[in-house]
Amino acid sequence: MVPSMTYSLLKLVHLLGLIVWIGGMAFSHLFMRPALGTLPAEQRLTFMHQVLQRFFNAVTVSAIFIFMTGVWMIARTAGQFAQAGIEFAMPVSWMFMAAVGMVMMAIFAWLRLLPYGRLHRAVTAQDWPAAGQALGTLRKGVAVNLVLGLIIIVVTMLG
Repeated sequence: MVPSMTYSLLKLVHLLGLIVWIGGMAFSHLFMRPALGTLPAEQRLTFMHQVLQRFFNAVTVSAIFIFMTGVWMIARTAGQFAQAGIEFAMPVSWMFMAAVGMVMMAIFAWLRLLPYGRLHRAVTAQDWPAAGQALGTLRKGVAVNLVLGLIIIVVTMLG
């Protein structure tokens, strides 16, 4: 079956969302965070609070588009199979991608609501030890999601 222009466009949106999310996590975790270690705690924590606010807003939009386009592409493919009278069996790599993607979205929602909320309150109150602790929790959650995202890429690329 030849993908339509709509399918190709939605796949592009899906991939761009993944690039923003996974690429942003990789940049933040592997490059920006270590470089910020040279700054005093107040500056480092304030900077990371600002960066994460922008990044989490972008990831929220990306995750919504990733979810919507993923569901649409799976449903469209299943519908095409049904129209052709062929039983649709979703590939294992797609099932893995969908399941682990949902886990990533749940981790992201938790990070955004709880640890980032604690970071926001601590930075606002200039409670630097509490901000540092919240940022440490965020760092661990981002590391987990980064690994999960990279595993999804490897599994889907290798089929």
